[in-house]
Amino acid sequence: MGLFGFGKKKETAEKAAVPCACNEGAPQMKAEPCGCGGARQVKVLGAGCQKCHELNENAKTAIDELGIDADLEYVTDIDRVMSYGAMSLPALVVDDKVVSAGRVLTPAEVSEYLR
Repeated sequence: MGLFGFGKKKETAEKAAVPCACNEGAPQMKAEPCGCGGARQVKVLGAGCQKCHELNENAKTAIDELGIDADLEYVTDIDRVMSYGAMSLPALVVDDKVVSAGRVLTPAEVSEYLR
């Protein structure tokens, strides 16, 4: 009788306790990092122009200077770029939140967003 959800209560109770990616027992979809020391997600959104490449290089420099564990990704796919809602490029995304759009940040400015 699984057609109408009968007998499924045991499965939903098990799925409710999904740990985060760091296995610390936090919910998976959090707005902020869980503080477990896992890698931060940093993305540079761009169209491939010189300014976008410059922001990507400045983000690499800032990550190296801070010595943090961060995954840097350079996104040029227009569908993925538009999914973040950035109205102008280049844009910097930290932990799936657009923190800067429309200007090339210096390594020191990128560092401020990563702290």
